[in-house]
Amino acid sequence: MAGVLGGQGVTAIVGAPLGSDGGLLYLADKAGIERREVGGGEAGVPVSTEIGFSGLALTSDGSLLYATQPVANRVAVFDTATNTVVRRMNQFGTAMKPTAIAVSPDGTRLYTASSEYSSISVLSATTGFVERTIPAPAGMGTASALSLTEDGSRLYVADGTQGTVWSIDTATYTTAVTVSGLGGPLKSLTVSDDGLTGYAAVGGDAAALKTIDIAKGVAIHSTPLGEAPSTTALLWLNQVLVALPSQAYIDIYYAPFAPEPELPFDGLVNGPVVGGIEGVEPKSMGPGFTFTYQWYAGHYSPAMHRYDGQPVPGATSRVFRPTEAQMGAEMRVYVYTHGVGLAPGSTFCDFANPVLGPMLPRTPTISGRAAVGSTVKAKVGSWGPHTKVGFSYQWFAGKKAIHGATRASLRIGKATAGKKVRLRVTGKQYTSRKSALSRYTKKVKR
Repeated sequence: MAGVLGGQGVTAIVGAPLGSDGGLLYLADKAGIERREVGGGEAGVPVSTEIGFSGLALTSDGSLLYATQPVANRVAVFDTATNTVVRRMNQFGTAMKPTAIAVSPDGTRLYTASSEYSSISVLSATTGFVERTIPAPAGMGTASALSLTEDGSRLYVADGTQGTVWSIDTATYTTAVTVSGLGGPLKSLTVSDDGLTGYAAVGGDAAALKTIDIAKGVAIHSTPLGEAPSTTALLWLNQVLVALPSQAYIDIYYAPFAPEPELPFDGLVNGPVVGGIEGVEPKSMGPGFTFTYQWYAGHYSPAMHRYDGQPVPGATSRVFRPTEAQMGAEMRVYVYTHGVGLAPGSTFCDFANPVLGPMLPRTPTISGRAAVGSTVKAKVGSWGPHTKVGFSYQWFAGKKAIHGATRASLRIGKATAGKKVRLRVTGKQYTSRKSALSRYTKKVKR
């Protein structure tokens, strides 16, 4: 366990999103909001000197920071590049006195909890208007924390009066109790990006950090904390931050990594082609482990030893069918292993050959005089843009293949006299083959 200099009275923590600076976090305390480096002892960069912030949320690109101020009854929106307020949103109705907050992955919706209502409010991220109110399940108290899965499909809510977590399906807005009986009021809650594991900060006489199996709805591990924590946050892959009121450091608890996936190959012999199907199939790792995938398109620089690929939107399956958008790109697929209570293990597979366009066979033509002793030649032409096709040839006299006639030209022999000549061209691109036949010539003259 290591520490992050945080200052006493921390009320909210949020970590920078994946793809930005992984050592960055924002925290709210009695002095306002600061940006700090994980593991660093230096003073933080002030974002705001206002006080009374109780919840923080970052957009997926890290450009905007949302901060709730329940006493002032509003949400402040900060530009993280300039650390300035770009707008303030006053809350109405069930969104009064906002405490906890979460922002959808696309940045269009906010979810807020209220200190006065058990329900959760769905707001427009640009106007702050309440678009929907989601009633809490029967018996639930006011929420102390909100945590969205990475894909935004499910929102988890911590009950601030008892040891219960409930969830909201953000597509249908249906609610369900996820886990109960955690041993005390929940001060905070954070859920891993894959939605498998939750970490709940439990207050009361038996203060602890509880690790939750989300699917089974049970706590699988409990770490005593000595005092009721003020908040928690999941930072990056396996770091859970826990702030305690009495100390000036935020503690870091590490979850073990899942084993690295095993792939049967590093790259494919068959290069990717637009419209073709590429895929990976990691070796099974037994019960309790699942895999997820993300395909990237880019280019690898041998000189720099660097791959500049960007994720392909929606390409999260074991198999991938390249489109024209990936033409010329070198593909990479990341494979992640997931297990409850474990940070995802990962590996990747490179497809060294660039994505090519599909072969579009053209009817070959034959030039030259069809007569004994003359030479005829094949004209093949292009089989499509952005292709890399190798050609092979077979000449025919009538329907019978001419032995040894496998070049792009043919010197017509006496045995072919009186017969019509035809050519078959076969194109090969990676391991794919396609053929095309020419028209017959006139009968070969003697």
